[in-house]
Amino acid sequence: MKAKSPLYQQVAHKMRMFIESGTWAPGEAIPTEAQLVEEFSVSRVTVRQAVKLLQEEGLLWKRQGSGTYVQSEKIEHNMYELKSFTEDMKREGKEVTNKVLTFTLQPPSEKVREALELEDGELVFYVRRQRFADGEPLIVEDTYLPLKLFPDLTYEVMSQSKYAYIEDVKQFKIADSVQEFIPVLPTKEIAEMLGVSERTPVLKVELYSFLMDGSRFEFTETYFKSEEYRFIIRAGRRH
Repeated sequence: MKAKSPLYQQVAHKMRMFIESGTWAPGEAIPTEAQLVEEFSVSRVTVRQAVKLLQEEGLLWKRQGSGTYVQSEKIEHNMYELKSFTEDMKREGKEVTNKVLTFTLQPPSEKVREALELEDGELVFYVRRQRFADGEPLIVEDTYLPLKLFPDLTYEVMSQSKYAYIEDVKQFKIADSVQEFIPVLPTKEIAEMLGVSERTPVLKVELYSFLMDGSRFEFTETYFKSEEYRFIIRAGRRH
């Protein structure tokens, strides 16, 4: 006689059916733990195990201090394309908002100075932005821009699309960038801004970008909420 699967797996199966049938819609919060205990007549421990299993399967995700949600389709980010957050979100049909948390003019650190190939004494704008799609925080971005290239940069500009300002207002031609992708555990501050646990890995992307004349115009460190993104590489054979 075939043994029954563990109780938490049975509960997870029922919850999976709710998701697959659309009873629990993508992006929607699922019932609270107490409600699930009552719904399935099981213990809190069993409910937690079932939720954890569905998180591991990528069907659910937790927002710290808010609840557990059905995973929406992940946003696709091609690592071989230099596209702005705004461009990515417009392609997904999402509304973008930016919250500028820091906007200062300051001397660069040695790391930033080398990345931007600056001379001693040159200053940079440092801008930290929390970026949202349809009201959901998806990335935290730390950007450094040389004062000599962008003397008219303002808080208001950085509340919108950075690349639109660079290409449409400044009339600079963006060429390409060098990017490094690093899985990290977020600091408490970054975790709070992304609405994730400090124990949830996020993807940190460090990049410096070039204009067509070869000058480096930005150094950016971006923290992506990994559960919302799917990073792809489109590779071809050389002929």
